[in-house]
Amino acid sequence: MQQPKLEADFLESHKLARYSAEFWISHSQQVGDASKETTSRKAIQLCSEENYAYVNWIRLWNPDRPWEEPKLQKDSDKILGPLYYAALLDLRNVVKVLLDKDANVNAQGGRYGNALQAASSGGHEAVVKLLLDAGADPNAQGGYYGNALQAALSRGYGVVVKMLLDAGADPNTQGWCYGNALYAATSRGYKTVMKLLLDAGADPNAQGGEYGNALQAASLRGHETVMKLLLDAGADPNAQGGCYGNALYAATSGGHEAVVKLLLDAGADPNAQGGYYGNALQAASSGGHEAVVKLLLDAGADVNAGGGSHGNAL
Repeated sequence: MQQPKLEADFLESHKLARYSAEFWISHSQQVGDASKETTSRKAIQLCSEENYAYVNWIRLWNPDRPWEEPKLQKDSDKILGPLYYAALLDLRNVVKVLLDKDANVNAQGGRYGNALQAASSGGHEAVVKLLLDAGADPNAQGGYYGNALQAALSRGYGVVVKMLLDAGADPNTQGWCYGNALYAATSRGYKTVMKLLLDAGADPNAQGGEYGNALQAASLRGHETVMKLLLDAGADPNAQGGCYGNALYAATSGGHEAVVKLLLDAGADPNAQGGYYGNALQAASSGGHEAVVKLLLDAGADVNAGGGSHGNAL
């Protein structure tokens, strides 16, 4: 049922309305133990689609887009159900009550696509468990991160990642700007999460993202331990793609001596072509990385190889 809209001068006559809409949650979380039951009951009462106050709360302050100005005239039938916002804000008691009342756990909508992705993006472990136990689809696609697994990976929430994988989340799922889950974890140096993904069957050679694959992303940043994990899992040291062409070139560009040695020991071709300078030796020479140049020459890099923007290494 369509709820009446707020008048244009509502905020003028109700000075604290916007503040109350935005900060009631943080205030409720600071109450003492004696008041928690009452506060929780009030929150449950508020988060009811039939409650006029619920609709006005979202009109005054949308937790999904907190930077936006109030939308006093927003149609009530365009406001998401309370389960989504309760999951986003870690209101676990509210989530439990709503699920007990048969709220649609897989309802689509919102910036994060669904309640599970919203909870995963904040690392809200208790809420994620409630949603999964209620039948939330761990592989549902959509939203800002593409899926819940990518959302949990965005900030390295290892416990949530494990919960999702245990519930059947696909470790090779695509989404977000990183292309795939392993690439996302690698780019940010989340070693523990990477191991979880690899143990769950993530493909170390999956393609995607700006750098083409996880190995190249790790090489560029000099993540030595991460590199070893990937190589031990079967990552191809000569895989082509991404803006640097290959992992060796990426590591060389950054002057990461230990990573270059790892790649060469794993069979990386010191004469592989690609990248702005044409090959790894030219990239190392351009950056003045003496130790890396020596490693490449000792591994058989052709000192006279041409190509790239500068013609040759010299």
